[in-house]
Amino acid sequence: MNSKLLVQMGLTEKQAEVYEFLLNTGSVRLPELLKALPYKRGDMYNILEGLALHGLIEVETVGKRKMYSPAHPAKLGEVIDSQEAALKQTREQLMNSLPQLASTFRMLSNKPGIRVFEGEDASWKAMELLFEIGKPIYSFEDKGNMKPASDSSQTAKYLRMRKRRGVVDKMIVPDSNADLIAEEKKNASIELRTVPSDQLPFEIDVQICEDVVQMATAEGEDTITIHIEHPVIAKSFRAIFEYVWGKAKSTKAA
Repeated sequence: MNSKLLVQMGLTEKQAEVYEFLLNTGSVRLPELLKALPYKRGDMYNILEGLALHGLIEVETVGKRKMYSPAHPAKLGEVIDSQEAALKQTREQLMNSLPQLASTFRMLSNKPGIRVFEGEDASWKAMELLFEIGKPIYSFEDKGNMKPASDSSQTAKYLRMRKRRGVVDKMIVPDSNADLIAEEKKNASIELRTVPSDQLPFEIDVQICEDVVQMATAEGEDTITIHIEHPVIAKSFRAIFEYVWGKAKSTKAA
């Protein structure tokens, strides 16, 4: 087995060398390990303890002597699972801390945080970032030509995601986007108003939430979302939204 691969799985170089030695040798006593490998006794104990914590060695006491044997390589899968779980937890902690970190960055640099998401899967992740804020979203929707009619299931999925958040959002839609208007009438979590499509000929979606603005466009298979985090930019977009909202037509029955 390649030691570099073991290191990529999360072992230290020393742990990888000792585990690979055990795989090739089998059950051995500590003196044999110390004789075969260039590590002192105290260091070797630490290496073996680390391998034991990973579940990669088995220790058996025979008389007064301990025998060290390699665990089945299938255990390496559990090491990777543990690494993935730790990485997921770290990511969640980062996402919780990111707003505060971004705020500190803006105070020092006065620069907006900008991320670009390319591809449909990445754009859904960008949308999830927006939903995780947990505050109302104000959005300008495109005039209906951004996605083909066969993609109405995506529109329904999008609206369901917004509904699950338990927050009432506001949405301005050109009256030519019939599919989205029809779906919205089933959704009490979105307050929608329309404007004539010739007055708001948007070919992109624009969404504003707290200090974040997202702009998304999709033509054929090319889907791009630009995520901007900056309080002044978001405040300006929100002001434009409120102005248009005041002039837009409600879809609710009088």
